[in-house]
Amino acid sequence: NERIDLTDDFTIGGWFKKTDETTGMKTLFQAQNSSDGSDDLLVSLVGGQLSFKYLSNDSITTTGESLIDNTWHHWAVSVGADTLTAYVMGDPEGEITGVDTISELSKLFIGGKNSGTGSDDILVNHFSGNLDDILVWNSARSSDQISADMITIHDGTESGLSHYWNFNEGSGNVINDVAGGSVTGEIEGVPPARYFRAWSRNIPLDEVYEHYYDPESRQATLNNSNTSVDLVDFLDNSAIAVSGYVLYESTFCAVEGVEILLNGESDSPPVYTDA
Repeated sequence: NERIDLTDDFTIGGWFKKTDETTGMKTLFQAQNSSDGSDDLLVSLVGGQLSFKYLSNDSITTTGESLIDNTWHHWAVSVGADTLTAYVMGDPEGEITGVDTISELSKLFIGGKNSGTGSDDILVNHFSGNLDDILVWNSARSSDQISADMITIHDGTESGLSHYWNFNEGSGNVINDVAGGSVTGEIEGVPPARYFRAWSRNIPLDEVYEHYYDPESRQATLNNSNTSVDLVDFLDNSAIAVSGYVLYESTFCAVEGVEILLNGESDSPPVYTDA
């Protein structure tokens, strides 16, 4: 089984969509201790609420409306400065302070929980629904950064992105780590003739990303002498959150006070890096 490194600061996030009211715990993401089989990190859906369990002891459970509503929801968890913070749709849902660090590489399972130990993998608590865009960063990201991740189409080359499974393969049973982390997944429990049923064109951005056009509409009149209208142009003015870093050359030191230009021009008001 593939391993991921969560022994330092990290942020993990992804999307899920659940439609049926099946009972019991349904696992979204598990990082399992390679030695004793305990949970390093377990993110699961229990009774319509998200549960974030860390190092088999500390946990956070959301208390809002049921998340089993046939709608895409984004979850994330960050660990940094001895603090774990859980997020839903970019909003903090709770935190645990004074947490320990994970001591070794973790075994990774998505959409199911491994109850076995050693080389014997026994998957239980399978998630039934849709999963998409699971990212692992090598730092504790802020609420603003996580919110930006939700509406950003990543290409896997972003600084600090350790692993990224975008589920864009569309066929077969292999799920590639497009961030270059080389942690490749395989769909299990599905016969080859039914691999196609594991994929879906239903994606989160169809629901959470709104487009704004100029003009909002255009009226056209068609009749027997005017059967078509050409050059019906609309400008997409949608606002897309952008985040990133400006670093001193050959360092990881952020530069404060650098103005960010839009199409080569200052924005109004001007935008500067905050280091």
